[in-house]
Amino acid sequence: MLLRSGTIINEAGNVNVYAKNTMIESKYVTFRVNCMDFIEELKGAMFSINTIHILHQMYIYIDSEIDNVSSYLDLYPGLETLLNWMVNKIPKHIQDIIYYEKNAVMGATLYELTGFTAIEIAHTLYEVRLKIHTILDVYGIDFS
Repeated sequence: MLLRSGTIINEAGNVNVYAKNTMIESKYVTFRVNCMDFIEELKGAMFSINTIHILHQMYIYIDSEIDNVSSYLDLYPGLETLLNWMVNKIPKHIQDIIYYEKNAVMGATLYELTGFTAIEIAHTLYEVRLKIHTILDVYGIDFS
């Protein structure tokens, strides 16, 4: 018999308790799956301009989840590796964005791919970097 609390009582009278995922754990699983999807897309990207487009989408997604990231770090400290990587790589990605916009490599500009200009994208990435940097600083995580 299954009780509302998640407790299962079998015929022998034994009680089995199954812990249900909390709301934060469920949100983290969704966050993690989405980040893994972005990483898989990055592995399959054939051109640098596609990589920048995928990174931009990933950073926008993480920015939308930034309020929950600190609670995810409480549950899963391994997330700090991804966040630390992002803090260190965003300046390079901003340089790449400006380079591709300036030189119009491969005939496609970032404006065509994302609907934003390179400066707006770079500003967004810089804001995301500051937010992540603040979270990592609060947790005392080294930026190396």
